[in-house]
Amino acid sequence: ESDTTPLVTALSDLRQVIVACSFALSAEQKPERWRDRDRLRREIEALIARIRAMGSPLLVVVGGVTGSGKSTIVNTIVGHAVSRTGVIRPTTSNPVLVVHPVDAHWFTDDRILSDFVRVELEGAVTRLKANDTAARLQLIRDEDIPLGLALVDAPDIDSVSARNRAIADALLDTADVWLWCTSAAKYADEESMRYLARAAERRTALAVALTRVEPEYVEELTSDFETKLVDHASLEPELFIVPTAHVIDERLPLPAIGSIERWLRELSGPLVRRSRRRQTIEGALDVMTSDVDRLIAWVQNETEVLQVLNEVISRTTAQTRHEFSRALDDGRAMRDEVLLRWNRFAGASGMIALVERAGERASTWARTLMTSVTGDRAEEEERVREAVANDVTNLVTQLLELASGRIVHDWGTVPAGRELLEAHPELAEAPADLDVRAEKTISEWQATVVRLVETKGAQRRLRARWLSVALNATATGAIIATLAQTGGLTGAEAGIATAAGAANQALLTKVLGSANLRWLITNAREDLERRFTDLVAVHRRRFTLVLAAAAPSPKLVEQLHERANAVQKVRSCLN
Repeated sequence: ESDTTPLVTALSDLRQVIVACSFALSAEQKPERWRDRDRLRREIEALIARIRAMGSPLLVVVGGVTGSGKSTIVNTIVGHAVSRTGVIRPTTSNPVLVVHPVDAHWFTDDRILSDFVRVELEGAVTRLKANDTAARLQLIRDEDIPLGLALVDAPDIDSVSARNRAIADALLDTADVWLWCTSAAKYADEESMRYLARAAERRTALAVALTRVEPEYVEELTSDFETKLVDHASLEPELFIVPTAHVIDERLPLPAIGSIERWLRELSGPLVRRSRRRQTIEGALDVMTSDVDRLIAWVQNETEVLQVLNEVISRTTAQTRHEFSRALDDGRAMRDEVLLRWNRFAGASGMIALVERAGERASTWARTLMTSVTGDRAEEEERVREAVANDVTNLVTQLLELASGRIVHDWGTVPAGRELLEAHPELAEAPADLDVRAEKTISEWQATVVRLVETKGAQRRLRARWLSVALNATATGAIIATLAQTGGLTGAEAGIATAAGAANQALLTKVLGSANLRWLITNAREDLERRFTDLVAVHRRRFTLVLAAAAPSPKLVEQLHERANAVQKVRSCLN
């Protein structure tokens, strides 16, 4: 016996990566991709089970189309009814596995057919509840089955029940040998040919039983069926003809399936058993790379979808930042009445005069003027600050809500994006804490402006220290109003000294000096835009987190390639 551990390890590693293919961004193609992924996963699990138990009984699955007499053939081979038959479809909802008592231990645990829950029966026919969705395997121990063989009666591959079709697929994926049954009425069906072509591609050990054939049509039907097998499935399997016969006690007359019974007994021999099992394993390994390549193509397709959805987020983020900057530039961040009120305050002759004389020796009239105006001025300055805070906050929330709306709209044009939005309806609504976060951001920005003004105001070294505090507060209000009105550009660059901005320009220049003013406005503007960028990042994170949870791992394609190649490199250990 060769050491097959490297192959088992490589297959296990590949299975682990295949399971990680969620295909959450595949939209309407998701069911097909899940089906193929799960089929490949089952095939790998079946391969591992076969390789680990090369000496186990050969698993022969009797599968095929509705009404082809699968259960009747199984009952006839066993010699008594172990699987229910009848005209009401489907008759086989839960597969029946018949095995010799000596071999039963191979199937009582989950080494083989691990997806199925075992139900032990004492040789009796039992029908489980119709609404039972679990995949159950009815295990029957019977001494009439040859040692080294396990016979499974599978549900129809074309059953009206999706559950039954899925169970039939799982059993055929796990089988060492197929005994495919099709009737004279349905042998050319497209679905039947598709399964047989799949068996041929994988070199699955196979025999085909053409059932319910009237004696006078045996030669004609046999010839036509053989031609179709070659043309549509490239197959020349062992072909058994089961003539139409009277069914008694859910069995056919023994001569009707005599050739099938002899074939099965030959399969049970140790050498034939290992040869057929190895044939099926080798065939599955032959096509595994192409199966994995198909998954890789789908993962790459999802990566392209991911890029499209991410580009929507990035494009919207850049647009939102640009719109915020433009709003600052053209003064949309502040209402006209607030600006007019501030400009009347900033242009008051008493305040301008006070600023112009700030560097002179303090005099009684200056102290008197300051005393008379600071109270009203402070209240006005505070009202302006609050008004600016409210207006800038409103601008921020409106732009962020608009950004969400754009992302939702553009995602909705992509099937995968539409599916994500349906799964996460909260994305269409503004976060509950948006207003609170926006208010906090603008409040923190204004506090930064105050610190910047105090820093530059101190550099002017005003002799009247008692005056500097009031002037710094006044300058703070002026800076905030200026930023809200003009976006921070000063002088000839923005025409700030015209009309609405003239008073602010004069006041700020007197208090801080033109160089300090330019520095201050530049830094305050940058700080505001940086804080807005942080808000946008938090806002977009709602979408990026949802997208990241659905996205395939960036390393998935590479891992699929590497692990599929690793399987092929060590497959020689089977020899």
